[in-house]
Amino acid sequence: MKCMQVVVGSMKVEENFIRSFWILDNGTPFINANVRELLALYDVDHVKSTPYYPKGNGQAEATNKTLLKVLSRMVHEEPKMWHDALPVALWAYRTSKREPTKATPFSLVYGTEAVLPAEILVSSVRLALDDELDNDNLRMLELEALEERRDRAKKNLSVYQRRLSRAYDKLVKRRNFEEGDLVLRTAEHIRRGTPSYKFSPKWEGPYIVHEVNESGYCKLINPKNNTITAPINFQYIKKYHV
Repeated sequence: MKCMQVVVGSMKVEENFIRSFWILDNGTPFINANVRELLALYDVDHVKSTPYYPKGNGQAEATNKTLLKVLSRMVHEEPKMWHDALPVALWAYRTSKREPTKATPFSLVYGTEAVLPAEILVSSVRLALDDELDNDNLRMLELEALEERRDRAKKNLSVYQRRLSRAYDKLVKRRNFEEGDLVLRTAEHIRRGTPSYKFSPKWEGPYIVHEVNESGYCKLINPKNNTITAPINFQYIKKYHV
C-alpha cells in the first residue's frame, strides 16, 4: 500500500489510497466544528494525539517565541511574506550559540559546526585545516565525541536553570498565613486570565483562612454564606487590614 506523509507545523496528514487520517494535537484551532465538518466532507478520520512528554510543548513554544522575534525584525515591512524569511530565520537559530547550552543546536545534532556561506567565500582557518586532514577520519572523530558534547550541553543547561531558579527565588516574598486570618483573594478574571472591564476590581473578599497547608496553599471561608472555597495558592491571596 502506497502512503504519502505531509508534515505541516504540529499537524501530520497521512494519505493513502484506502483510508485517510489526520493526526494532530488538541489545540483549539484544530478541535472545532469547522474542522470536523471539513474532515467529514472529505471522509477523513480525525485522530487526536496525546503528548508523551508534556514539557516538550513548553520547549517548542520557547523556540517559536525566539523564531517570531527573529522574523519580526526581518519582515516588519511585509509581514505577509514571513514564509519566505522562515528558512533564513531557522538557519540563524540553528547556527547561533544558545546561552543555556553553550552550544549551537546544529552542533548538538550533527556533532560539528555548520559551514557558513561567508566561510565559503573567504576560506576560514577551520576549513583550511579540514582540507589538510583526512575528512573521513575527522568526521568519525566528531561523531564519536557527539555524546560527550551533548552531555556537556546538558550540564550547562542544568547550571543555567539553577541560576534562573536562584534569581527567581530572590524575588519571591514568602507569605505566611494562619487560621482565622482575614485575607483578600485575587479576582477570578485575573487568576484565569480572562478578559474583564477596565475598572473591574482586582481583589475579592475579605475571606477567613480555614486551613493552611505547608506546601503553599490554603482553604478559605466566605463569611457571607460560610462556604469553604477550593484550595488556593498563597500567591493569589494577601492579608486584609481593616
